[in-house]
Amino acid sequence: MIYPSHHYDLPLLGIDFLSFGQVKNLIVMDFQPLFQDEAYLKKYIHPLQTLHDLYPDLAQGLEMKFYDANQYFSKYLLYHVRLISYNSQIYAESPKTPPLCTSIPLRS
Repeated sequence: MIYPSHHYDLPLLGIDFLSFGQVKNLIVMDFQPLFQDEAYLKKYIHPLQTLHDLYPDLAQGLEMKFYDANQYFSKYLLYHVRLISYNSQIYAESPKTPPLCTSIPLRS
């Protein structure tokens, strides 16, 4: 999480890299709005639609089970899930979207 100086009303930049053992990796990126009023969203959040539209496979709805995502995230949140199988080298990735980053399986 990157917090701008308190002198500015900029959204928070949240980037999470989550790993669930050797089975699944999840990457989430979002500029989280500080306020929900229309003027604030138009100024800071709506311009993110360009990036959202550029990577449609990363712009699918992410199910939130424990809270209302609209309170904390923008509607332009991007995420990627990668399922990993070291034995068969199967990856669950979309071939249509160029990768934002490359991951290399680590072996112990």
